[in-house]
Amino acid sequence: MLLASDFLGGPLPTSDFEVRVESLSIGDREFRDVVLSGVYDRHANLHLTCELPTDPQNLLSEINVEVTASWVGSATTSMIITQIQVGIPHSRYRFVPRFQPTSIGTVEDADHVEAVLLNGPSLGNPSFDVEYDGVKIRVDQLPTVDSFRKERRMHKFDYLATHLVKLQVPAGESLSSDKAHSVLAKLADFLSFVRGGHCGLGNVVGTRNGLRAFTRLGFMKLDYFDVETGWFGMGLHHDALALFNLYTALSPNDLSVVRRTVEYYCASNVARDSSPATALIASHAGLETIVPHILSTSAGWSSKQFETPFHNKLRAAAEYAGIVGEILEHSPDLKSKAASLQFDSFRTLAKVRNQVTHPTTAVSYGRMELFEAWQTSQWLCEVFLFFLMGYRGTMYDRRRYTGWRGPSVSVPLPS
Repeated sequence: MLLASDFLGGPLPTSDFEVRVESLSIGDREFRDVVLSGVYDRHANLHLTCELPTDPQNLLSEINVEVTASWVGSATTSMIITQIQVGIPHSRYRFVPRFQPTSIGTVEDADHVEAVLLNGPSLGNPSFDVEYDGVKIRVDQLPTVDSFRKERRMHKFDYLATHLVKLQVPAGESLSSDKAHSVLAKLADFLSFVRGGHCGLGNVVGTRNGLRAFTRLGFMKLDYFDVETGWFGMGLHHDALALFNLYTALSPNDLSVVRRTVEYYCASNVARDSSPATALIASHAGLETIVPHILSTSAGWSSKQFETPFHNKLRAAAEYAGIVGEILEHSPDLKSKAASLQFDSFRTLAKVRNQVTHPTTAVSYGRMELFEAWQTSQWLCEVFLFFLMGYRGTMYDRRRYTGWRGPSVSVPLPS
């Protein structure tokens, strides 16, 4: 199997590795002691291939049925057949696990876990240490990553190994595969907000006293290498570490809302290249997730108060959170649009979003107005997320899109 040390930074390893299976079932047919050849494709998907001593014609009727593999010492994994290659004298089959990462091999508790991070953010420092739920987490950037970042436009749509992640527990304690996965998922969610796009953690290997305890092959969901930059920059390294502690301290109710908001936030950043209109809709969906939560849980709104257009809710949430300054401060085209409509900033923002979803001839918007509406919506998502987390540090103002981006600024919320 591949180890973390096999990922040197950059494109994923192209070499195959072997995975032994106690039994492989396709429909009502079972094959014992099968050796699968594993490989990651350029999009970080795990593929497993093998040769089975049977005529593929016998399995064609079974292509749409469940395929399960029983790994040595662990539970079964559901897979699908993605390809049949006819050969002589045998046939070669290609499988893809339905869920990735998928547990493979003996499952025992570990005292040390290593994983690979794909498309992680540029954190400024080559390594950092944090702790969560009694587990020490160390993140080390791979040495070749900076060269890819310098030519990031050439690698925009790539999936590259950027960091190694190590988990460690105090002496005498152990870490189960499920808990390791939970800690890594929390880290991936947090780094996705930092980056503005999903980061994929995977190829998890747990060891105990130097011997392999468990393995999870495949990667969590991730977005391509170069996405739109947001609130974070390399100069905010220490702020990000402080924010991690606030993020992991969120209540389950707040965390659920934060995670869903970040999902929309990341989707909006990724969609920006292909469809600015879709990006704005996704960003607004993030606001429609977090704003009612703030009004109902923090501001104490009643159900009757929610019977109002969304721009009123957005304005009320901004006032309750104490957002400082004019939200269209760096949006000259949209500010002019607001003046022509005789709307305030919140109603103008909602109007552009509604025109994207339900276009009419009464009001139109230009390319730059759409862009500024998107930037402002994403900025509001960031600020509201900071409000829920209790973060009052520094950020980069993504709304400043002309000329030099400028230095970092204080989060526009009262201390």
